[in-house]
Amino acid sequence: MQNIKETIIPLLKEESSTIIKGENGITTITFYRGDKEQASKVIRSRFKEIVNGNTWLVGRLIKNGKHKNIQLAYPSAPISDDVIDRIFFDSPANIKIGSETAYEELFKSAKPAIVEKGGKLINKQGLVSRLTLVPDMHSGGKGFALIFSISHVVADGYTYYKIFNQLFTDKSVESLEVKRKQDAADRVTEIVGKKSFKFFHSAPFILNLVGGAIFGKKTKSYGFYIEPERINKVKTQIKENSGSGVDYISTNDILSSSFAKVTNSRICIMAVNLRSWIKDIRNDDAGNYAGGLLFDNHTSYHPVNIRKSFQAELPVPANAKPLPKFWEALRCKLGLISSWADFQESHDLEKCEQLFHIPLYDAKNAFPLDSAVVFKAKPDQLAVIYFTKTVEREKFLSHCEVGDSISSRTFH
Repeated sequence: MQNIKETIIPLLKEESSTIIKGENGITTITFYRGDKEQASKVIRSRFKEIVNGNTWLVGRLIKNGKHKNIQLAYPSAPISDDVIDRIFFDSPANIKIGSETAYEELFKSAKPAIVEKGGKLINKQGLVSRLTLVPDMHSGGKGFALIFSISHVVADGYTYYKIFNQLFTDKSVESLEVKRKQDAADRVTEIVGKKSFKFFHSAPFILNLVGGAIFGKKTKSYGFYIEPERINKVKTQIKENSGSGVDYISTNDILSSSFAKVTNSRICIMAVNLRSWIKDIRNDDAGNYAGGLLFDNHTSYHPVNIRKSFQAELPVPANAKPLPKFWEALRCKLGLISSWADFQESHDLEKCEQLFHIPLYDAKNAFPLDSAVVFKAKPDQLAVIYFTKTVEREKFLSHCEVGDSISSRTFH
């Protein structure tokens, strides 16, 4: 790789942060029933096309005295098969997984397919993406899993799916703009507010997270399909209540509210895509252009209040009362919810049946606070995984708009 002429660009300040550098690559696993050998040929060919249109996917992370931020070094097209072989793997012998593998074990078994933490890639030869196909050992030879991973240092959930979605279409490859827009990213306070941004980066808030990681209970993972009837019931109640002040609430408003309540969160952090808010950040801009809205319990416990916040002027008024002071911030209950559903498109493969698609996290170490990720586990089925230290499965079923388990063997 050193003999190839590379373009080197600085990444965003946020992408050089300790938090981002300490996270594993954003990763999903999708199980299929069908012919793996035929699927592998199609996927490898398409992946090569995508990489040639987005050569930063075979980039390296570097750090030197030329810039205070981490930098991304990537080659120009065309990308050779030898380089593709460094990020595409078919049936590696060191990965044994199946569609009935328990979630925590699934992450451990898939670890060789997951891009390392950003800090471990700096000034090393590891590349920032990886695509792996493996047999589903529980399918009787009739199924397989597709694991795709991108370093969180170079991609947020939106960027991840802008690449991943292209695997399943024969449309012209979309080349994302990889050069970062630091000035635009710095405008995050216009959306989340200066006080919230300061609180999010404050010492007591960070110490609260550290305490949760070190002293908190073991994190449990529960994956459910969203129950449409329960969602529609809440929406109908709001629509029929003329005094609510809103004539519409979203599914995300409802799920965020029930999650905040069931976890008793003083502050519920909602991840938002800045591309929806800051016009200088375009839909084809790759990178970590995300922010966090800090909803207090007065706002988050009511989906109507969440909707009213989004309908108000910027910055989004997510907290109706003052943010916690030092001592409360050290100890208060925090929650985090993010949604990938709007980013997802079809993950269908020809002549294959998609069983389910889920994000892969190191649940034991990745979540120092109760968290939820909303996504599409099947083309037309919303789902959520709750990562929690404090709430039991039955309470989610009774208090949140969820129903069947995504997989009774994976989540139990």
